Amino acid sequence: MEAKTLKISLPKDIWNIINKDLDWLGNTESERIQNIVISSVFQKNLT
Repeated sequence: MEAKTLKISLPKDIWNIINKDLDWLGNTESERIQNIVISSVFQKNLT
């Protein structure tokens, strides 16, 4: 699968939520962000 690299900046509070509260989404920050984006795309396609 072809992949694109994305650089994003988020407020510190959002990073804290991703790293602490959503740690079940992946093992790394990038994996968590990737899973959030994929979930959002699937959610949008289902509505």
